[in-house]
Amino acid sequence: MKNYAPRALAGILLAQVLLLLLGGFYPDIKEWQSQYVTEVQVGAHPMDLRLKFQTTEQMFAWLPRQQQMAARKQLGNLLKKKPFDPLRPDVDPNGVGGEAAAKIYNPVDGDRHALDNFFLALHHLRQQPQPLRISHYGDSQIEGDRMSVFLRYFFQQKFGGYGIGYVPMTEPATSQNFLVREHTDFVRYSVFHNHVKDGRYHLSGNVWRLPKDQEEGFYTFKLAPGVGYGQLKLLWGNAALPWEMSVRVQDSLVYTDTLWAAEGFQMTPVRLPSGAREATLTFRCRQSPDFYGLLFDGGGVTVDNYAIRGHAGNGLLTINSSFMQTQYAQLNTKLVILQYGGNVVPYTDVKDFGWLEQANYNLIRKFQALLPQASVLVIGVGDAAYKDEDGNWDTYPTVPLIRNAQKRAASRAKAAFWDLWMVMGGQGAILEWVKQEPPLAGEDYAHLTWHGQKLIARELFGALMVEYEAFERRLAATAQRKKSPQPPVTATAQAQKP
Repeated sequence: MKNYAPRALAGILLAQVLLLLLGGFYPDIKEWQSQYVTEVQVGAHPMDLRLKFQTTEQMFAWLPRQQQMAARKQLGNLLKKKPFDPLRPDVDPNGVGGEAAAKIYNPVDGDRHALDNFFLALHHLRQQPQPLRISHYGDSQIEGDRMSVFLRYFFQQKFGGYGIGYVPMTEPATSQNFLVREHTDFVRYSVFHNHVKDGRYHLSGNVWRLPKDQEEGFYTFKLAPGVGYGQLKLLWGNAALPWEMSVRVQDSLVYTDTLWAAEGFQMTPVRLPSGAREATLTFRCRQSPDFYGLLFDGGGVTVDNYAIRGHAGNGLLTINSSFMQTQYAQLNTKLVILQYGGNVVPYTDVKDFGWLEQANYNLIRKFQALLPQASVLVIGVGDAAYKDEDGNWDTYPTVPLIRNAQKRAASRAKAAFWDLWMVMGGQGAILEWVKQEPPLAGEDYAHLTWHGQKLIARELFGALMVEYEAFERRLAATAQRKKSPQPPVTATAQAQKP
């Protein structure tokens, strides 16, 4: 009887050599195969030969990791863009050369693209008497002016302007725009929790009031270096009784103003000495008005950061539309950016996100109705990962489902869409973002770090500028056609007419 043990051993050794060779090309295999030990008995000899090798299923389990490699390659392409600094963006503020990492879906409706209203306002920016505003809505991914601060910088570098735009009365995140920000312990109402009955929220979805029976409050700020503004305005409304505001700068009383009862939305200039970078606003009242926040404006383009932690965006539908329109009438908002989805991701038991698609569609249509001369851009959900039962990290299975629902909603409403998930690298991208030095995402495998935010803001600005230059070319071509004289109708052509 033939002894097949030597052949079996040779086959096993050959398989191991092949695995080692594959490990050179695919590092993941080399890492995984070290986890497996198989006991093999050779012939009748009382000895065991232990070889590290994988079963067929384990051997080919690396194939889905191609997606991880694609994510790694995409991130590498983003990081190769130099210089990697918001103060010296690789996107030239005076003209875009090259393509953005991912194009914006900018659909056509009739003879206009979804972003044309915004781009037309940019084109005529110098003719506009007040700042051109971008409303950046989102959740904890952008609170504390995260990401908005870089997007604002890029726009102001190219189109002019300064100031940080909207600042809430209170927020849980620290804002890098301030060295000091102290205030009364206001009672906060929002579309997400602690609702107001009449739906008269600020555009941000918030309202603040002094605590019950408290007749005095304050707001103190000191701007960080490099942060400037031209004019400061206090946003308030719904005051049943007159109230008083006094302003101090470095312990010196600048002025006191009596503000009369007013039911609607109000924007009151706060008169500060030129160049003042810190101040204390004190409010005295017998019954608290509604406080909505402040505007630090300086002309040109500004980005208003409207963030609510834990929010999915659908709460904005509960804001009184008439009251929203009253606010927008006093502003010059030409682009609304909706960046949500992260707070829906952990609900892995949900398989059908049709309800989310409809909620997003309704929200887009609400802004389109309130701002017919503006544009709406939906930013799809970014990558986020969880740890499975075996202790391995992978993208939540809900991420692509949510992204698809958001994209369908934007398509139905003929709004612009930017696929953040694919810009990051798709499946498993967040794993690579966490590994970078410095990290581009936090150890919660969901939120971007300061470095990740500026990278995404740079890519978004670049993608917008690619579309803007295409708009400028279309505009120039239309103007040229209007200038070109029409050829005269010849007698022959006239005779050919029926």
